[in-house]
Amino acid sequence: MRRLIAFIIMAVTLVAIAVINMPGIQSNMNQGIEFKGGFEILYQVLDENGEEFGANEKESAVNSAADVINNRVDIAGVKNPMISIEGDDMIRVTVASSSEKETEEIRELISSNAQITFRDSNDKLLATADELLERENGATLNYKDGKPVVQLAIKDPVLFSQITTEVFNSDDPRMILWLGFEEEYEQENEWGFTGDSYADIAENKEAAKKIVSDATLSQAFDSNTTSVIIEGSFEQEEAIRMANLIRAGSINFTLKELSVSSVGATYGSQAFTQSLIAGLIGLIAVSILMISCYGLAGLTSCISLLIYVVITLVGFNLLQGEYGPDTIAAMVIGIGMAVDANIISFERTKDEILKGRTLERAFIEGNKKSFSSILDSNITTLIAALSLFMFGTRTVKGFATMLILSIFFTIVIMVGLSKFMLSLLCKSSLLQNRRNWFGVRKKDIPDVNKNESQRYFGLFAKTNFMKHAKKFVMGSFGIIIVCLLLGLVHLGTSGEYLNLGIQFSEGTKIYFKTIDPQFSTKEGVEEAFGPNSEIEELQINGKLDQIVIGNEYITIEQSDLPMYEPILEKYNATITNSRVPVYTVSINLKYKLSDNYIDSINNYFNAQKLEFYNEETGIELLKTNYSLNFVSPVVAAKTVENAIKSLLWASLFMIIYIAFRFKLSYSLAAIIALIHDSLFVFAIFTLFRIEIGIEFVSAILAIIGYSVNDTIVLFDRIRENINAAGKNITTQDRINIANSSLQQTLTRSLLTTISTVLTVIALIVFGSKSSLNFNIAMFVGLIAGTFSSIYIAPVLWIQFEKIKDKQHAKVLNKEKQHKKKMFELNEPEEYVFYGIND
Repeated sequence: MRRLIAFIIMAVTLVAIAVINMPGIQSNMNQGIEFKGGFEILYQVLDENGEEFGANEKESAVNSAADVINNRVDIAGVKNPMISIEGDDMIRVTVASSSEKETEEIRELISSNAQITFRDSNDKLLATADELLERENGATLNYKDGKPVVQLAIKDPVLFSQITTEVFNSDDPRMILWLGFEEEYEQENEWGFTGDSYADIAENKEAAKKIVSDATLSQAFDSNTTSVIIEGSFEQEEAIRMANLIRAGSINFTLKELSVSSVGATYGSQAFTQSLIAGLIGLIAVSILMISCYGLAGLTSCISLLIYVVITLVGFNLLQGEYGPDTIAAMVIGIGMAVDANIISFERTKDEILKGRTLERAFIEGNKKSFSSILDSNITTLIAALSLFMFGTRTVKGFATMLILSIFFTIVIMVGLSKFMLSLLCKSSLLQNRRNWFGVRKKDIPDVNKNESQRYFGLFAKTNFMKHAKKFVMGSFGIIIVCLLLGLVHLGTSGEYLNLGIQFSEGTKIYFKTIDPQFSTKEGVEEAFGPNSEIEELQINGKLDQIVIGNEYITIEQSDLPMYEPILEKYNATITNSRVPVYTVSINLKYKLSDNYIDSINNYFNAQKLEFYNEETGIELLKTNYSLNFVSPVVAAKTVENAIKSLLWASLFMIIYIAFRFKLSYSLAAIIALIHDSLFVFAIFTLFRIEIGIEFVSAILAIIGYSVNDTIVLFDRIRENINAAGKNITTQDRINIANSSLQQTLTRSLLTTISTVLTVIALIVFGSKSSLNFNIAMFVGLIAGTFSSIYIAPVLWIQFEKIKDKQHAKVLNKEKQHKKKMFELNEPEEYVFYGIND
């Protein structure tokens, strides 16, 4: 009774803790640019003339560029930017922003050759930082009367004396330091504020982003001054930031954009909500499945699963990981793996109950026999996750990090916590005669006191899997070959065998939303972007390789219709039953657009967005989105190289681990089965022309790591049954053992697959479109993985063992022949004695 009460108290406490902390966990989620909006750019650092730095200068130049970029991102007030050096001359910058306009401003601030300039309150240029300050330590943190100040090292005291005298004797003795001053915003700027100068609107936060310092001179300085200070009511961090910005000054290098990926904030927020809802639906579906299959044991799994999700999210938050579509998908896969750990243990416990063991004894034996399978399957998945982390991009690393955390907490929570909670139930005296509450039918439990033996051996006890296994194996590989051959049809018609995303093939992707009916058809899009387009900013001379058009709707209240009418009339948009159609257009180009065209199309869409903003009401009439992404050949080639490395290293380490834990025949069979799973997904994507992007690599490695779980569990049971059978195992014995092992483990494999497929289906139906291809790959891979674990892996294992038997027999035969020959050579010569042996 005490154990049961302890279980109830513990369960209620854990659920309460999880529910109470969920709002805080969600608020601390660091959304990636896919959800929050923003951009990711890979820059190549070149010298001022656009040429590569020499080998001796490259490291110093890249480090300096990274510092400058960090300073410039900081002046824009960006939170949690990610700036990392890649290779020997590249820098990847990832920045989240709340609007497309802000995104463009930050990009411009980073890559422009913006100078630090000294100006008066009327914006008159007095001097540049390069002219006035020392290049090294031109601005540093110092202290005056215990308060932080910024100390400037003056390079030209005479010039400094002249400009401070001029400013001090003026009506407004302020000297303002600017980063990237632009004359065109002087009178009336894009934010809707007016004034004679930037100084008059300095309180506006948008304008203030480019003001480094707005200081009032207390005196004019003489020509002997070599050091001055800027003081104010700022904290030490503010002083450090100001000094860094002043030192950044103008840059002496060029930043070339190799790849750009941007996401609109509106689309991102919707995608994040959709992904969370999909994850929640998947979690509920898995919980229902576990309780219906395992009763009280399933209930403990649901409680543990809730704690597992909370702790994993907390861990990811503490690491300041970014939540993107791949991260959510990794969490879903992690849930499937976590549930799998419980399913393995529960199935083993059920096996012991079906033998007639007591509940407590069945629990002890079930956990003992299941631990090695759980450990081996999670380690093999960890190998795939580490390979992803080593060679992946930002999003792939996020996926891998979440997967690694999931594996760790699967062992800690889903094995440790779940085992402890289940032990309270299984050792409770009140439940010893209620074994049927743990997912076992009462009529299937034998009474050992009446000498009854096991009478139920599972759903597949009479299924002969090996009878037609070879036909299924040949059929599956046949499907793969046919799909790959049909891909040649695409090669003949379109000139491309695969539908590669721009990450692998290089090129440009344009995405936007519009109410203009011209963009409702492919013909209209081709006309709008063609060389004879009436919209001059959109004219492209090259081929539009792929155009995808979708439909959405916005609902307009009757009272708001007057605000919308001018826009609707301008674009000839229709309104039916208060709904206006919105066309989502995605255009893929297999080449990188020129910088001039990129500027042109950016200006067009940014101007269009302003038309949908009502200045009187402050309402954005239509949630528009526009993004232009491109990848250079250099980045595409590097992405392909890293993808191949990830797959090869993952396969190699899996071979080594499985061979170490089992035998080489098991290892080779498992790897070929995984190759089958990967090829099957690849073939389906080839046949249906589904785009293959960087997320495809994540999906393949996730499938490899996940699919090997089923194979490892099967091999673990095969090894156990072989050890029980003793020595002198024949090929027929192995066929029988493989068959019986499948009969014993298939229920677990199917439940594991179903639990994960449920969450993947939830993501496909309710989740973000940005991760649709990833989820399709996962769905196909899970089906293929289950099939390969049932048929391909055991059939190949039997064949490898058969080959080994033949080789062993040959060796024995050779040894036998050698011994016979040696015996004959050493046999003593017979002498003939007449009358005795003649």
